[in-house]
Amino acid sequence: MTGALAARSEAGLARGVLLLAAVAGLVGAALLGWRAVRAARDCVVIDDGAGDWTVVRLRGRVHRGNARRVARRLITAVEGEPAIVEIDLARVTTLHRAGTWAFFEAARVSRQRGVALVLTCPTHQVHTMLRSVGLPRLVRVIGGARPTAGAGGPRWLRSRWRRLARRAPRRR
Repeated sequence: MTGALAARSEAGLARGVLLLAAVAGLVGAALLGWRAVRAARDCVVIDDGAGDWTVVRLRGRVHRGNARRVARRLITAVEGEPAIVEIDLARVTTLHRAGTWAFFEAARVSRQRGVALVLTCPTHQVHTMLRSVGLPRLVRVIGGARPTAGAGGPRWLRSRWRRLARRAPRRR
């Protein structure tokens, strides 16, 4: 009788271990899938419909791991050849030095194609990193270095920055 009970408890234990492994596998797959979906949403390209102004909204962290993907999305927006490509940085929480490569690549392609590239609404950390690598010498950065920027300021203020950017002479 004890042998049958021991065999039954071993079978129950084996089923429990298998069930636990299956749950762990499902949780792991769900997390990997969520990360892939989230990574795909890090870069949103919005065309205003007129064809002369394209807005690319970035969010989250831009670092070495996703810089190539971000650069591809920015270059795709530039290759559509609108007059202006605006890169909205209001929701970028952290910009690492290795991630700035994406912006340099987009600046290189935009100069080759004759497209104006504008970086708008960077947070304080992002603006500081952009200045430290010298990117404002290549592209126009509007509305940065505000330590309490949050979501980039109110909409009416961002539209005012855009109007000022059109009127201001470009520094060389």
